[in-house]
Amino acid sequence: MPKCAHCETETEFWEDGNPICVACANSGTPPTRKPTVVAVSNVRDAIFQDMLAATALLNIATREFDRVMGQFPGGHDGAKRIRNASQDLEAARKEYARADRLNEFLSRGIISEDPQAGP
Repeated sequence: MPKCAHCETETEFWEDGNPICVACANSGTPPTRKPTVVAVSNVRDAIFQDMLAATALLNIATREFDRVMGQFPGGHDGAKRIRNASQDLEAARKEYARADRLNEFLSRGIISEDPQAGP
């Protein structure tokens, strides 16, 4: 059961997205809730996992691009393979840039908006 954001008693009531007990609600004291260490830790862990996945994807795409370019394939099939590897590498780089929000979070304590997220 959530605890009141003001006095820490257990409550089932919410006001403006924060748990609040009846006594605090009746007293007119607005609830104030600071982010907990657990919440910050969860955000950091989620961003870190995104960063690890994006880094792995970028490494795989880079190796594949280097492998394809190292073969210097000729003809239409070779050009198509190079184009596909290049597109995969570009997508991996964009994903890495999106996931790089971890640096901003760790250095400034804020999370920039995800550029891939829709409105």
